[in-house]
Amino acid sequence: HKKEDIIASIESRKPDFEKFVEPQKANADVIISIEPTKLDVAPGEETKYLNTRLIQKENQHGIRPVYMFEEEGAVVDWDPCASTGGMMCPYPGTRVRYYDQVVDDKQAHIIEVDGVFGETEELFFIEERLSNTNTKYFGELTKQMLKNKAAPGSGDGSGLVQALVALKMRESYERFTGRTIQIPKWGLFLDEY
Repeated sequence: HKKEDIIASIESRKPDFEKFVEPQKANADVIISIEPTKLDVAPGEETKYLNTRLIQKENQHGIRPVYMFEEEGAVVDWDPCASTGGMMCPYPGTRVRYYDQVVDDKQAHIIEVDGVFGETEELFFIEERLSNTNTKYFGELTKQMLKNKAAPGSGDGSGLVQALVALKMRESYERFTGRTIQIPKWGLFLDEY
């Protein structure tokens, strides 16, 4: 596919987006936003890398937001590749941000993942800094990403945010139905992935 053809296809669908999708965003509890990177990249490379935001609005349904570290409401701007023993990230790196913002007149908690990951196995560096993910054991989020390693988005924030939303959907299902989804215990999460 040529880039021009893809852009033309997207542009042709914008009226439908504006008519049907955009009006629903005001009532949505969760929005996934995917945009070009905010990282420092070479001119013309902005659209090669993604900045994915998980926008979690305050809601009446009891959906609890995922947040960074141990304090909901903290402001975080973190480079998981910068510290000794951290993730090994290829160009242009990775940035993880957490902040609160008003979206559609509602308070929202936002997790933003910008750039690319090196090895999917290293996502536990990010997972251990997330709170309220509804994982059944430490490493489950990383394990889910590893199971879908070949899927689009597995090397960047779009796949990570999709996995977080799936865990929150499981949490909502269990709360609304009173049923608990049993998952296998794999022991050490990197064993035989």
